[in-house]
Amino acid sequence: MDKIEKLTADRAVRVRLKTLLEARGMTQTDLVELTGLRHATISNLARERYDRVQLEHLAIIATALDVTDINDLLTIEKR
Repeated sequence: MDKIEKLTADRAVRVRLKTLLEARGMTQTDLVELTGLRHATISNLARERYDRVQLEHLAIIATALDVTDINDLLTIEKR
């Protein structure tokens, strides 16, 4: 295990998209229409099926959902 793997082995970055959409009474399709991102991209983020996330996508989503605090969109949790 290399140094980075050791440092991140017990932590996971989570995108809280499903929670945000539910809190706003929105669907994934609503967000697709607002952002222009692919439905597969939104779906994968909402279902936490990702290895990497593009910062540009997070910025687009944050803008569309009027997120001003990154902690509303991302969390770091122990595995």
